[in-house]
Amino acid sequence: MTGFQVSGLASITGRHASGIQLGGIANVAGANANGVMLSGLMNVAGNRANGIQISGLGNIAGNTSRGVTIGGLMNLADDQAQGLQIAGLANIAGKPQSGIAIGGLMNVSAEKTDGAQISSILNISGGTARGAQIAAIGNVGINVNGMQLSAISNIAAAKIKRTATLRSREYCC
Repeated sequence: MTGFQVSGLASITGRHASGIQLGGIANVAGANANGVMLSGLMNVAGNRANGIQISGLGNIAGNTSRGVTIGGLMNLADDQAQGLQIAGLANIAGKPQSGIAIGGLMNVSAEKTDGAQISSILNISGGTARGAQIAAIGNVGINVNGMQLSAISNIAAAKIKRTATLRSREYCC
């Protein structure tokens, strides 16, 4: 699909979607989604989501999410998430997360994080956390090269290069 797709229920393409998809309930691209996806509930790209995804519940990219992703509850990228992610509950990247992730409750990156993770509860980086992790309760990173700021706890499993704490404990090696 190339161009403009509008539906009251769902806009679905079996392969790539390039352009604008507007769906009352959902937008689905079987492969890559390039452009803008706006839906009441869910946007799904089977492979890569490039551009802008905005939905009432969540956005899912089967591979990489690049650009601006705003989900009422969550944003999920099976591989990497790049750009700006904003979610009411959580932003989750199966591999690296780069850019800015703002999650109502938490942000999770299974591998490294480059940029900022900001949440009200918890930020987790399964690899090196470069940049800033800011949370009310806690931040977790394997190697931390940047800033961790929380009211309760900041954890670096291997090493810390720079941290800032506000009435919190630092745990390292």
